[in-house]
Amino acid sequence: MAKASSKDNKKQDDKKNQQEKEPDQKFKTRAEEYLKDTEKAEDLLKKAQAKMADKKSGPLKEVLESLAGLCRLVKRYVQGEYRETPWHSLVMMVAAIVYFVSPIDAILDAIPVLGFVDDAGVLAWTAKTFKDDIDAFIAWEVEQNTTMN
Repeated sequence: MAKASSKDNKKQDDKKNQQEKEPDQKFKTRAEEYLKDTEKAEDLLKKAQAKMADKKSGPLKEVLESLAGLCRLVKRYVQGEYRETPWHSLVMMVAAIVYFVSPIDAILDAIPVLGFVDDAGVLAWTAKTFKDDIDAFIAWEVEQNTTMN
C-alpha cells in the first residue's frame, strides 16, 4: 500500500511541476512561432509599439526604451538583417514582448497602473539579462546607421 501512495505522490509532484513550467513554456513556444513567421512577428511588434505609445512617459520610460531596442532587434532578425543574437536569447526576448502585449498575464492589463507593473518587471529582467546582446545589436545598428520606421 505504501508503494501505491508513493507512486501517486510522485505523479502528483510531476504534474504540479509540469503545471508550474507551462506558462513559461507557453510564452517560449509562442515566441519561437513568431521568430519563424515574419508576418506574425511584424504584427506582434506593431502591437508592442502601439502599447508603448500609450505609456510614453513616466517612471517606466527606461524600460520602454529597452523594449523599443528589443523590438528593433527582433525586426532586424526576422528580416534576416541581423543574426548575431543567440537563438535562446531571441526566444526569451520575444517571449517578453509576447507577455507585454498579452492583456491576460499575472496582473490583468485592464487594472490601471498595476496592470503594467508585471509587464515592466518582465521587460526590466529581460533588458538586464540580455544586456550584452542588446548592446551588441545597438552598436551594430549605429554602425549600419539604420533605424526602425
